[in-house]
Amino acid sequence: MWLAGTSALREATDGRAFLEGLSQDTGTASKILTGLEEATFAYAGVCVDTPGRPLVLDIGGGSTELIRERSNDAASTPAETAASRGCPVVEAVSLDLGASRSKERWILSDPPAGEEIAGVRHEARTLLGSVRERFLEVAGPLVGVAGTVTTLACLDAGLDHYEGYLIHRRPLTKECVDEWAERLSRMTVREVAALPCVQAGRASVLLTGTLILQTALEVLGRHELLVSERDLLDGLVLYGLPA
Repeated sequence: MWLAGTSALREATDGRAFLEGLSQDTGTASKILTGLEEATFAYAGVCVDTPGRPLVLDIGGGSTELIRERSNDAASTPAETAASRGCPVVEAVSLDLGASRSKERWILSDPPAGEEIAGVRHEARTLLGSVRERFLEVAGPLVGVAGTVTTLACLDAGLDHYEGYLIHRRPLTKECVDEWAERLSRMTVREVAALPCVQAGRASVLLTGTLILQTALEVLGRHELLVSERDLLDGLVLYGLPA
């Protein structure tokens, strides 16, 4: 067993001390992953059962990542290290765009006002548009990970509670995302929380995450994405904690 820290610990002023304390208390090895390491192992997890070379979209609370595989001959030193361990060599961008961050920046009303929703969409379009050309050429499927896409997949499937095996590799169409964006935009946080499959803490940020997803599909010219339950944890289990 080991402990891996991600963006929250990278950004926290006491992140390293916190993780070292946990490591000592539990007697386990630990490391705060770099952004590239986090992207690499998330991509590796997705690739466990996704054929080809997918484009991975990870909408988190504070940031959104786009991750693609690249050829080994273009690898930088960190990527070469990953490749030597059997991991995919990836190119990733992390945008200052996330479900929680967008909610804090733009959504003041409940239900939200039209101009607040427009603000989320405009920011998402601007930031995603700034990296669009780097990812348009990816021929593989677009794969979505994390809470926004898995929750929408559960709602789309009509499940009354979360069942990961039923949504893993389920396609989520742009039409479905558009419909949920419209529906959620008219609901209060309490009404969203009453929907099946919406886990505690997700209700207040599900709309903004959905708006980011909707905009990503538009900017990337995609009509659907595959939902994946596999991500960073699967990659770390497969390849182990980096040195």
